[in-house]
Amino acid sequence: MPKVEVIRPWNGVQRGQVLVLKEIPAALRANVREIVDQAAAAGPVEIDIQRHIDEAVRQALDGTRSDINRMLDNARREADAIVVAAHEEAGRIRAAAQAAAAPAGQLTPATPGAVAGAGLPDKERKALITARLKELKVDHDGRKSADELAALLPPDELAALFPGE
Repeated sequence: MPKVEVIRPWNGVQRGQVLVLKEIPAALRANVREIVDQAAAAGPVEIDIQRHIDEAVRQALDGTRSDINRMLDNARREADAIVVAAHEEAGRIRAAAQAAAAPAGQLTPATPGAVAGAGLPDKERKALITARLKELKVDHDGRKSADELAALLPPDELAALFPGE
């Protein structure tokens, strides 16, 4: 006759109780565990596994913490490298912009004694010459350049308009 220990109790039977049955019905097989005579004499065995579970959890957490710290360190190193590269690129862009904005050099006029009227934009200079030609009633073509129109003015008039010329 097999001795069985109750794993899942049912009506009238408690968990851990040892039963001696002629045979184990199929309906009870999932609720009982067959035991050997030595174990039946000793009674149910209780094992405190909470300590083992706590240790396993602690080890898992320690491993996870070390993995997270390693990943954070790698991420910080990569971020620092990106920041350094960005600063270098910004420096190159800044230097290129400053080089482009810097004056290429001092311009010198083609003629050392440049005329005083040369400082005016060509349209304003031409407008002044055209107005003076109209006052003097000199026939002129308005499509000509300022220098060609200036040649039509008498020398004293050109000197009066532009004292440096």
